[in-house]
Amino acid sequence: MARARQLMRILATRRQLPTPPQIVPSEPSRAHNYRNADDSELMETSIPEGGFKIERRKVRMPDGSAVGAECLAPRWSFGELMIERPFVREPALHRRVAYCAPEHDAILEVAGRGGLLTARPLRLFSGAPRSLAPEPVAVWKRLIRELRAACDLLDRIASGHPEGRKLLVKKITLNLAGEEFRVMPLDESAGSLALVHQPSTLRAAIWRRMAAEFAGSITCLRCAGPSCGRWILSSTSRSDKRFCSGACRNRALRLRKAARAAAVASPP
Repeated sequence: MARARQLMRILATRRQLPTPPQIVPSEPSRAHNYRNADDSELMETSIPEGGFKIERRKVRMPDGSAVGAECLAPRWSFGELMIERPFVREPALHRRVAYCAPEHDAILEVAGRGGLLTARPLRLFSGAPRSLAPEPVAVWKRLIRELRAACDLLDRIASGHPEGRKLLVKKITLNLAGEEFRVMPLDESAGSLALVHQPSTLRAAIWRRMAAEFAGSITCLRCAGPSCGRWILSSTSRSDKRFCSGACRNRALRLRKAARAAAVASPP
């Protein structure tokens, strides 16, 4: 009898278990698509109205002391901050910075279009200050020097000298090791989700772009337009892309036509 009662309790327990849910395949249009999105174009910086100026300011050192240094600071104290996406304007910004002249005017031009290197994006980080702190010019000069060495090393590797690969890996790793990154969801469309790994500073984004070129994810080249030389990304859809804009393409076409016409007019 005891065994029969135990069997009855087991059967009753099984009857109380919920029915397993039916697994229905999701429709392709509603399926969540998890992928690693290219975050370069999503990187945001803040640029003050009127751009930057260079003046001597006191900056805080790691040991807590304050020293005077030449810094980039907003030109106007009353200007608003504008949100900029520098990699939309300059997809090969790391190359542009690498070959920027380490002079005040050249640094001001790049910073006026891309923002400061160490400032955090105001719209993404709640703890970011609502104003831009002065940034030492020495930070820019050091980055230019290190990036130029890394780009020269990469070009040497691409030309058939692989012995520099370990050194370049070390340079990129050291410059990204201490950087803070942000992982955030991005709604691309209804029912679609992408995970974006976004750097917290422009400096980190520049070095990550450098790492992407080293890994072969992107290819950089100079615009073939007359007197241009702007760094651009090689298109994945067009292997013959050599110009940064239609204007450069048209100028090159006019020069070729003029050269052919001159050759016909004055035969050897």
